[in-house]
Amino acid sequence: FKVKRPFRVYLATGSTVRLTTARPWIEKLQARGISVHDWTRDPGWDLGRPPTESELVDAATRDEDAIVACDLFWYSVPPEKSDGAACELVLARCYGKAVVGSGDFGPRNIFALRYIRPEMRFSSEHAAFAFICEAAERSKSWREDP
Repeated sequence: FKVKRPFRVYLATGSTVRLTTARPWIEKLQARGISVHDWTRDPGWDLGRPPTESELVDAATRDEDAIVACDLFWYSVPPEKSDGAACELVLARCYGKAVVGSGDFGPRNIFALRYIRPEMRFSSEHAAFAFICEAAERSKSWREDP
């Protein structure tokens, strides 16, 4: 038999805004019943010491696994350069994920301009959030795991 599962979203942005941008939007999505990998609460953030190489690889693996599993990838343009968010965007594209973006798509963000279709770019997180909630609602008929 088939089991309904939650809509899965991965939200990528810069680590400098993990508490001010990423976490609040992750919590809002979760409050709507949407499954979101919460990388902002990864154990590596609160070690009280620099993480080891093994811990960094484990964190990257958790993030990549969540990208593989997501139905929709949300790229919130970081306020400053973020290698991590850019890598996650490229991973999402390589895995064939639907990508939504929000924020300032200026010339410093060439891969966001390249990989996020203009009609999937939103000028604010509020507009992207509304779109994602609608997409989750529309997808209820096909979200079944065998």
